[in-house]
Amino acid sequence: MKKILKNFLFNETGAMSVDAIVVLGGATWMLMVVVSDIGLATVDLADRVGHELQYNSVINDILEGYGPNSPKQRGGESGA
Repeated sequence: MKKILKNFLFNETGAMSVDAIVVLGGATWMLMVVVSDIGLATVDLADRVGHELQYNSVINDILEGYGPNSPKQRGGESGA
């Protein structure tokens, strides 16, 4: 039993395979992290663009109704 264990510990024929698997696993993990970060950043950017468009729409509605060239008048103002 001691001889079998000693042979197993000193046998390095599979060491390159294990190293390659560890490197590939690490590269895969890093790729997943990068893709996840890019996905989250894309969703955040899309949300910010959506909020900006919504804000601009509200501002345009306000300016169309009460801007300087608007046919509407504010309460209490005369059209002089």
